Amino acid sequence: MSRADSRSESVGDSMSVLWLGLVWVAGAALTGARACLAHCLFVIFRLRRRPVADRALVERVRALAQALGIRRRVRVIESGRLTSPIAFGLLRPTVGLPPDFAGRYDAASQDAMLAHELAHLTAHDPFWCLLADAATMALWWHPAVWWLRRQLHLASEMAADEASLLVADGPRVLAECLVELGTRLARPALLGQLRVAGFRSHLGRRVQQLMRLEGRAWAPPPRFGAAVMKIFGPMVMTIIVVLCTAWAAPQALTKGDSMKTMKLNWKRSLATDRKSVV
Repeated sequence: MSRADSRSESVGDSMSVLWLGLVWVAGAALTGARACLAHCLFVIFRLRRRPVADRALVERVRALAQALGIRRRVRVIESGRLTSPIAFGLLRPTVGLPPDFAGRYDAASQDAMLAHELAHLTAHDPFWCLLADAATMALWWHPAVWWLRRQLHLASEMAADEASLLVADGPRVLAECLVELGTRLARPALLGQLRVAGFRSHLGRRVQQLMRLEGRAWAPPPRFGAAVMKIFGPMVMTIIVVLCTAWAAPQALTKGDSMKTMKLNWKRSLATDRKSVV
């Protein structure tokens, strides 16, 4: 191979790597913008928040927080931008409520939904969701990462549903609230409204699980085991995803072959696999 051909292939390889990098940056930016939009709405929500005036509701939140083992003080605020209860706050645990929460639901429904949201704070789900968003932004191109993110959210919601056992007939009451909230969330949202995706995702499975929880007694989940699963589970799955995408021509990478040669090797490998299958 002449020196000119070698330079041409080197330039072509550099351009290919550059284009791959640009595609990755563009995808990461779009994925990150999706998460940043939600955080921007939260910032606006915090600026326009107001404390809940119903002292009885605040006291019930504190009682449920103590029952769930939350030692820090939980803020209870309301905003017209909320369509359903929501828990958030990495440093200051907060429960946000829509303005008509106390008037729309009876005491049992309020307690069941509040226990669900407080369970998210007990499990530090806002942090794990942020970590999942960061992993999705870095590995946006792999469908398994999106699937894992969705499964993490579902597992978090189903684990939080078990806190409804603190309330008398809580699982049935929460199931009815989920169905009612799912109907409301199916309607078009107004601009700037904050919705809780957890109430819509896998709604049927959550309702089925709540029906199976009836009659059981609530027990606090083992925090150490849950933390280990949340820390090492995503790490192991991410390693598996990366290894599964690194199978393509590792020998060519170590030998320093060009991108053109690697493409030819991939085509030959695919052709060989097809012949072997036939």
